[in-house]
Amino acid sequence: MENFMLALNTVAPLFLLMMLGFFLKKIGLLKQELIGPLNKLVFSVFLSTSLFNNIYSTKLEEAWNARAVIFTVTCVLVVFALLWLIIPRIEKDKSKASVMMQSIYRSNIIILGLPIVAELCGAENTGLMSILIAIIVPIYNVLSVFIFGFMDKQRPSIGKTLLDIAKNPLIIGSLLGVIFLALGIKLPYMFEKTISNIASITTPLALIVLGAFFDFKKLSGNVKQLVIALSGRLVIVPLICMSIAIAM
Repeated sequence: MENFMLALNTVAPLFLLMMLGFFLKKIGLLKQELIGPLNKLVFSVFLSTSLFNNIYSTKLEEAWNARAVIFTVTCVLVVFALLWLIIPRIEKDKSKASVMMQSIYRSNIIILGLPIVAELCGAENTGLMSILIAIIVPIYNVLSVFIFGFMDKQRPSIGKTLLDIAKNPLIIGSLLGVIFLALGIKLPYMFEKTISNIASITTPLALIVLGAFFDFKKLSGNVKQLVIALSGRLVIVPLICMSIAIAM
């Protein structure tokens, strides 16, 4: 019961913020035309600043863990390979199959994973998670090229994808944090304080915007795909990967 309450108290506030975003949109305080620009602002400025702050404010010798990095990357690649073999046999519609694969192998490590780790371990202990994000997000994007190029037949340009990865604000924020941390560069207090203030409002704002995106009318006709994707992402993958991680 103690573990259940710990999990509930950690996760419930995040979902309540998403419910707030959904409610604000329903009553008209958060207009539909504002959601898109707000989402872009969160992605481009707030999340990247938060990632920079998490890495910048940690200790490199405590944040870096080669075994954790290797394990995480291996899990992503193995899960992706298994999905490549399994999902097309379950879902014949290639456009839906590609979305299902992404729904399962991609984790919401930034908006949900990072604040959960911060709540459980303390904000000062999120350096490893931020470094993992800098490594995992490009891998996610590269794997997306294979999915949409070979399954959905959209065939995005490899060069354009690599350029998009290099321009990704999350990657830039994480890499800058690593550079500042590795070189021991210290910012003046007024900049540190500003960055810290931005980072502190990132998660609530991101979750409110995420909640505003919910549209339950679109569930119709996709229940089977949703059940499979959610079961894979929330039950099967964590059960297998976390069991192996604990055993190791």
